[in-house]
Amino acid sequence: MGRELGELKQGRTSVAEYTRKFNELVRYSSDANGALSERAKKNKYRYGLRGDIAHAVSLQNIVNFGDLIQKAYSAEATIDFANKEKAAVNQQKKDFGKYKQQLKVKEFSNKREASPVISNSPTLS
Repeated sequence: MGRELGELKQGRTSVAEYTRKFNELVRYSSDANGALSERAKKNKYRYGLRGDIAHAVSLQNIVNFGDLIQKAYSAEATIDFANKEKAAVNQQKKDFGKYKQQLKVKEFSNKREASPVISNSPTLS
C-alpha cells in the first residue's frame, strides 16, 4: 500500500475523493520510522494534487495536514468557480458572434431588397 500512496494522483477526481483515497492508503503506510509523519503526509498529499490546486495551495502558509486539506478544498472551489465564469463569458462571446452574423445576413438581405429596380422603360425628364 505504501507504493500505491506514493503513486496516488488526484487526476480528474474531486479533492474529497482524492482525500478519502489518500486517508485510506495512509492507514496502511509507514516510512522508515513507523507511521508517516505529519510532514511526510503533507508532502505526499500535495504532490498528488492536481497541478492547478497544488499551485494554489503552495502559495499559502500550511500549518498542518488538516489545514492543507481545507486549503485544497478552497482552491478547488475557487478554480471551479473561475472556470465556470470563463466558460460563461466564452459562451456569451460565441452567442454574440452568432447574433452579429445573423444581423449581417439580415442587413445584407434588406439591402438587396431595398436596391433600386432597373427597368428598360424610358425615363420621363
